[in-house]
Amino acid sequence: VGGSSLGALALVAPQLTVDGTPDVPEWLAGAGVRLLASVPLRWVANRLAYHDVERFATSQAIAVGRLHVRRPSWEAQQIDWLLRGGYEDLAAKTRAVANEHIALFWGRQDAILPPTDALPALQSEDFFGSSSAASLTLYDACGHVPHLERPDALARDLAALCGRLGGGPSKTTTTTGPPSSDSSF
Repeated sequence: VGGSSLGALALVAPQLTVDGTPDVPEWLAGAGVRLLASVPLRWVANRLAYHDVERFATSQAIAVGRLHVRRPSWEAQQIDWLLRGGYEDLAAKTRAVANEHIALFWGRQDAILPPTDALPALQSEDFFGSSSAASLTLYDACGHVPHLERPDALARDLAALCGRLGGGPSKTTTTTGPPSSDSSF
């Protein structure tokens, strides 16, 4: 990270507790990456990504979710990333740049990265290291994509975070739908 640091870091549907990738040969990494780009796998992921499947898991969502795989270098870059360890030690890298506050925003019904699977790691004393504060906001009736399923609540909570940290508006807006629940570690 080159010695730079941030006072605070906000992550939406974070993959902080995913550590590394399996040790696979390059040919298998390529096959896996090509599978990730496939329409059938994206259809399944699309069904898992949203709490409100009927509203959000559309063919347009699949098309948008596949935009990045059309980049000419995407496959080679993904294979290289996978072979170099992927998300290896992502939590430590995150702690290295956020020295005051790490805020996680997550859909409670996220079936891609279930927050319940991550809670034991997130609640461990050493997970956030020297960060003076860490918080987790879980949104009810929300899957993997809070910025689409609960945009008003996410915007309100980000504005409130900025206000508390002195970097933005301190007033929040009223949202519709179930309230978010915030728990600090």
